[in-house]
Amino acid sequence: MSSAKNHVERLEEAGVLDATSLSAKQKADVNKLSEAEVNHLISARKTVGDYSESAHPGGRPWIL
Repeated sequence: MSSAKNHVERLEEAGVLDATSLSAKQKADVNKLSEAEVNHLISARKTVGDYSESAHPGGRPWIL
């Protein structure tokens, strides 16, 4: 069994998405992204900072 994380797991760990709201098809679609696309999303997330609901209780911005 491989210990490598799939794209959904990597993006969740990086704070890019919350997979609890994704359907199985949406997770499969995310896992079809290229490595470059996933790396870009993670990089962009690091650049824009924390946009989680807990960090913005007044309303969550649309970005990442």
